[in-house]
Amino acid sequence: MNTDRRWFPGSPAETEGMQLFCLPHGGAGASAYRSWRGRLAGTADVVPVQPPGREGRCAEPAEWSMTAMTEQFLEPLRRRVRDRPYAIFGHSMGALLGYEVTVAMAAAGRPPELLVVSGASAPQLPVVKEHPVHRMSEDELVGHLRELAGTPDSVLRNADLLEMLVPTVRADFAACETYVHRPHPLLDVPLLVLGGEQDAGVPVATLDPWGERTTAGCAVHTFPGGHFFHFDRTDQVLSLIAGALTGSARGATR
Repeated sequence: MNTDRRWFPGSPAETEGMQLFCLPHGGAGASAYRSWRGRLAGTADVVPVQPPGREGRCAEPAEWSMTAMTEQFLEPLRRRVRDRPYAIFGHSMGALLGYEVTVAMAAAGRPPELLVVSGASAPQLPVVKEHPVHRMSEDELVGHLRELAGTPDSVLRNADLLEMLVPTVRADFAACETYVHRPHPLLDVPLLVLGGEQDAGVPVATLDPWGERTTAGCAVHTFPGGHFFHFDRTDQVLSLIAGALTGSARGATR
């Protein structure tokens, strides 16, 4: 299979409009955002992204390094974007990946019109983990996933599914927990920052510092709910994203 198609499985036909690349949270794949296509129709072409190690790419090892994951994704993204306007959405692990990709694309003179980061603390803040998730036993890791409430219990009780899921989840947590923010010029890309008011792993106080990473403005919105608030509040989240995308598109045409 063409490598680019692995990253963008079942992506919509290319048009001249805005593309919104959606980067998944740890352990998840492209299917997490396929339902967004119809909801944002007319505003953007939603392009769910499939990193290695999940769903249709389950035979490939997941990447343990955020730097390596970023480097792997950049060329497929550049080829897909070409000269079209685009934006990036990422939740949790996907937010960090989206930020690093935006930094790299900005350095290459091809930044997105908008970066939406969800369920993630500002990248320059220190990562403090007394007991890193990627070093947990399998039972502890599964218990942690159960607490996060983002994985169906039917999956967590299925030994065969866990055998496929746990290595990818462990690698994804490692990529986040070993992440080190590197100095670089501030972005000239507007940021939309989303968070859950009851997300114990991403306190609301860690969201505002995202604004320190850009000169183009940063809007922060919080919602009732935990780490996966964006699935419980999908209509409100997509309404905010659509409004921000419309504003970015207007700005890009001026």
